[in-house]
Amino acid sequence: MTGKTRRAWWPLSLFALYYVFMYCIPFLTGFDNARYVRFAMLAMVLVGELFYFKNKLIIVDKNLIKYFCVFLIVTFVGLTRNFTITNMEVFTGYFCCLLMLLIRHRNIDVELRKVTNILLVFSAFVAITVIIQWINPSIIQTAFLSKYDSVAQSYANNFISRGSYTGIFTEVSITCAYLVLGLGISVYSRYLNRHKFVKYFLIAFFGFTLLLTAKRAQTLLALFSIPLVYMLKSTGRAFLKKILKVIFAMVLGIVILIIVISQSNSDLFERYAETIVGLVSGSDITSGRTLIWAQAFQLILTWPIFGSGWGKSEMFITRALGSSVSLGAHNLWIQLWADFGIIGVAIFAILFIYIIANAVKLLRVCYHQKDIKYSWAISLCAYYVLFFAMYSVFASPLFDRAYSTPFFIFVVFLFVIKKSVQEQQIHKA
Repeated sequence: MTGKTRRAWWPLSLFALYYVFMYCIPFLTGFDNARYVRFAMLAMVLVGELFYFKNKLIIVDKNLIKYFCVFLIVTFVGLTRNFTITNMEVFTGYFCCLLMLLIRHRNIDVELRKVTNILLVFSAFVAITVIIQWINPSIIQTAFLSKYDSVAQSYANNFISRGSYTGIFTEVSITCAYLVLGLGISVYSRYLNRHKFVKYFLIAFFGFTLLLTAKRAQTLLALFSIPLVYMLKSTGRAFLKKILKVIFAMVLGIVILIIVISQSNSDLFERYAETIVGLVSGSDITSGRTLIWAQAFQLILTWPIFGSGWGKSEMFITRALGSSVSLGAHNLWIQLWADFGIIGVAIFAILFIYIIANAVKLLRVCYHQKDIKYSWAISLCAYYVLFFAMYSVFASPLFDRAYSTPFFIFVVFLFVIKKSVQEQQIHKA
């Protein structure tokens, strides 16, 4: 392996490092300088990508590039209508993803190992801080949360007092983003197969820490994404048999959960118990999302075609509900419609459906052709893409860097592997 091959495609590793340090930079540089450091890291990613353009330019997937370019144009127009530093940073991340789909990729094995190791190690660190906080909150408070301002600390303490542990972050959904990643990598990573005990320990570890966050949507959807990948790998009768197995397992799991909750005095399952009671009684279990969606639809009725501008819905909802903290639409499709209009919804829907369709297609190729080299990576990418799709009903992960950054990392991997599989099939033929 040459030096050039070992270095190949390093911008994606740097993009993963950017994601790891995205919310840790304030601890190192101070909160006022954090955004500038993040921009500097993104600039390094862009420079790296442009450097590798000297290699032969390659189109990983023409349709994906076409849809992605149109999506970038729409988001750029939305950015010009409501320019903020945060929106600019998110848009730059989208642009980095596009460039990574245009670079020749020479050694997928090396980059898969680098990226999954980076994400797994940091996710494990986040999970450890959640466990420590559950055991003794004052340790994390002194070591990490005290670095935030009083408003952010109050926000974090509000979560902790309700039994929703945040670890080193003040926002529990950010914590969940890393735990969902850690769970997926633990389940599918080929590099952990040699160490079965470590693999199963990490799966249980990340599953337990997700429960400690008390975030129902992220926890349940991450857990459901695993059997969903299992089902989608097959077709015909095998697919139907797997559906029956998953339904049986889910019913059994729900029964066990109800028994555990009813017999437990711990507050660990309190949010899940409230959900079950709410479902039985027919009360609202959306944590106020119905009120938020009603306000967002008022904005949609005012600007249905082109939207109000990127981020305007968040400002409008926060002001309308008199909230002291910023409130998004808590539904990707509603926020897309409110910010970018029906045009934005249609364009991203086409891109999103194309990505999901390719993920499912590759899963089934792996099922029928056992010799596919990167079948584990395809399963990992599909896991996160499917989680992202389902989570979009309850949040706006496309505009949340904690979720959109790994989503685009896995999209790049998915389509690079797709091209590799196609080349493998041509070579065999």
